[in-house]
Amino acid sequence: MQSDKGIDVERAKISPADEFNHPNEVLLAPISTADKRKILDQWETDAKALARAGDEGMTGGEPALLREVQIAQEKLASQI
Repeated sequence: MQSDKGIDVERAKISPADEFNHPNEVLLAPISTADKRKILDQWETDAKALARAGDEGMTGGEPALLREVQIAQEKLASQI
């Protein structure tokens, strides 16, 4: 399902970085709070996996953004 701003919400729930450049963009998206939460939760999972890979010497050149995701999650929680 695409939002009126061209965001593929279902794709974002699977791979947030494919639809958003930064976790804060999720907060500004014209989508439901539940969808924002799911997207940020997936982004957190992805960021943790990237951090683990980096710890093991496997890097893909993509920043993990774990702290930024956590901050966005906190902001979303405070908006509810």
